[in-house]
Amino acid sequence: MTEFLNITFAILFIYFAICILYISVFSFASFFFHPIKITKKNIYNKFAILLPSYREDDVIDDSVDSLISQSYSNINYDIHVISDSMSTETNERLIRKRINLYEVKFENSSKAKSLKYASKLLHKYDYVIILDADNIVPYNYIEDINSFVSETGCIALQTHRQSKNIDNNISYMDSVIEEMNNSIYRKGHNAINISSSIIGSGVVLDYKWFIENVQNLESTGEDKEIEEQLLKQNHFIYYNEDIIFKDEKVSNKKSIKYQRRRWIGTQFHLLKLLLFNLLVVIKKGNINYIIKIIETIILPKSLLIGFLFITTLIITIISPIFSIVWWGMLILLLTSLYAAIPKYLRDKRLIIALSNLPHYFMMMFVNLFKIKSANKSFIHTQHGG
Repeated sequence: MTEFLNITFAILFIYFAICILYISVFSFASFFFHPIKITKKNIYNKFAILLPSYREDDVIDDSVDSLISQSYSNINYDIHVISDSMSTETNERLIRKRINLYEVKFENSSKAKSLKYASKLLHKYDYVIILDADNIVPYNYIEDINSFVSETGCIALQTHRQSKNIDNNISYMDSVIEEMNNSIYRKGHNAINISSSIIGSGVVLDYKWFIENVQNLESTGEDKEIEEQLLKQNHFIYYNEDIIFKDEKVSNKKSIKYQRRRWIGTQFHLLKLLLFNLLVVIKKGNINYIIKIIETIILPKSLLIGFLFITTLIITIISPIFSIVWWGMLILLLTSLYAAIPKYLRDKRLIIALSNLPHYFMMMFVNLFKIKSANKSFIHTQHGG
């Protein structure tokens, strides 16, 4: 029995050490991130802006209006709304605006299906910008993207997603986690020449690459599938924190529960996909892909903190002296996560959010047993209303 416990705790120690080392290294690396300096060039790329919209009647107009009112010349970008199960009234209202509207209805809806459908109708673009229907962009958003891609000639760029609503504890906590991820998985990565992680919106892709690869998307985690394909093909993913757009955060417990279930399902699906190619990428020395595998084995933060805390308590009872190392790991994890939070979100609400960690842990723990079809069945996050 003692030998079994020793082996179990040794395995847990190695796992937690890898996760904490990863988070701490990239969290502190984010402080050394410097955005690429952009010089104005007389290059005007043509952009296709894709807005997959599943039952987003309450928020789609604001998003479209922000895209129509851009400083970038409207002859150099087109807005394509893929309307899935939105009302006739909404569609009629949208069609009067300067957009292309595609009405679709799938048996099992997903963002991937909408993107694949739209890709067959596009032609003669330089880049594709994928946004969500609840996103609001500033007036210079496309102009700044054009300057960046003209400077770098990049295949993929992730722009900086920020919350547009932090009016309750749930949306605040969601915003904190989003910015932690921006610091660790995007700024921290790029700071030491590792590809940025991609999120579900605000991603810019080379048009030819998009057309050639979008048909390979299969799950509801289309953003992670896009990222996996980019990394497998050795394309570097840039991140620019100065190109900001706003995103509506979930603000009720039911929505965040289903959203997180979808995210966990996507993470497990991605992990299987990544591990399938492990030997090939090691042979090729594809560092970005290997880093992504390590990133994907890391549990969501509430689960990581919760399991580490529980394990540390157990070890404290069994071996108080050895537990010092575990308490040290827990402190390092919490310090690294705190360091990844931008100053504008460090206020008294953080203490309230931390007091809700047991609730988030239980919610995520229960979700672990309900993810069997999460990557196949589309779980819609309700916005607005």
